Amino acid sequence: MSVTDFNTDGWPDIYVANDFVHPDNLFINNRKGGFTDQVSKYLRHNSMTSMGADLNDFDNDAQVDIITMEMFPNTNSRQKLFGNTNNLARYILMLQYGYFNPVSRNVLQRNNGNGTFSDLACLAGVYKTDWSWSCLLADLDNDGLKDLHVANGYPKDITRRDYFDFIVPEIKKNLKNRKQGVLPLLEAVSEFKVRNFVYQNNGNWQFEDKSGDWMTMPCSWSSGAAWADFDADGDLDLVVHNLNDHAFIYKNLTSEQGTGNFIQAKLQGSPANPFAVGASVLIEYAAAEAGQEGKKQYLELNPNRGIFSSVEHLIHFGIGQTTQIDRLTVRWPDGRTQAKTNVQANQRLQLKWADASGYVTHLVPITAPSKTLFVEKNAPGMGANFTHTEGVFNDFEAWPLIPWTVTDLGPSHSEG
Repeated sequence: MSVTDFNTDGWPDIYVANDFVHPDNLFINNRKGGFTDQVSKYLRHNSMTSMGADLNDFDNDAQVDIITMEMFPNTNSRQKLFGNTNNLARYILMLQYGYFNPVSRNVLQRNNGNGTFSDLACLAGVYKTDWSWSCLLADLDNDGLKDLHVANGYPKDITRRDYFDFIVPEIKKNLKNRKQGVLPLLEAVSEFKVRNFVYQNNGNWQFEDKSGDWMTMPCSWSSGAAWADFDADGDLDLVVHNLNDHAFIYKNLTSEQGTGNFIQAKLQGSPANPFAVGASVLIEYAAAEAGQEGKKQYLELNPNRGIFSSVEHLIHFGIGQTTQIDRLTVRWPDGRTQAKTNVQANQRLQLKWADASGYVTHLVPITAPSKTLFVEKNAPGMGANFTHTEGVFNDFEAWPLIPWTVTDLGPSHSEG
């Protein structure tokens, strides 16, 4: 479960990543003590068996994006060995029975800033990371762009085709005939350890796999992960939980190598919320020069990230070679605000709710939709009282080798 203000009305909303067919929930706060699930209003699809999730702004447009993890294998050989995606018949059946459109891979939902999201996971190259649990969007190299760490692993290959084809029938037979237990059969399921992933954000919605370059990646059964600046040196370290093994603890060497500056902030909230959970911070720097737009970054202090994990209660911005922030603005959970200007890099600020004044609903409100080039006219009102209904037929079950369907030809039309 993750929290942010999706509709920027000043009230926190909730995103719930759900495993196994049931669609994710995007609960909008109705300001009356309840929530309404509006996932179909904001998203076009979601991961079918979502694991971990993180809500963060990966492309620095000051809009909170969504990433959720799935189980699609990274290599071609494992994609052939495992039953990862729905066959077309099952996919159509799920849609007919009202299930929200599912995809069997990771999704990276970019916030378009107008109340809609677009999935860029395939474009960004982060859609296939095996059986993944935790996902953390954080600036690991202090270059000003949030990178991605993914924790992977499951002890038994229970999505392998051999398991479904040979072991599951034996389990059903034993249960039906009340013969020997199923434990020996489950112990016969193959085991395989995969590695975790770390991706560098290169900007322009592109990520590059840096696993093995940035950190050692031994094969493991990893699940939860969290970031924190353990040594308070201005870069984010990592801890990763492993099943039946020691945890991985990674010390970040960015500060020692001097490759990126940073700004950090510790927030002291109100007596009712001393850790200031739910606060947000916007920084603006590299003011527009020569017609170029200045830079900005946005973060929210919601420590529950990834899966079953909590990161440090810390605001951390990497800012590359920038040495001064033009403006830093804090919105506290109750809407009170405060701002600092001309903030020098490479320091940790201590900010207090008691020093705040003013009020704002959200630091970056939703923008109005831009004007379109075309206007949709109401067809029945123009005399075209016809709605085409396509017959549902699965061509690929009848002819598996055809490259495309031939029965869904669509409605005929004429000119005149």
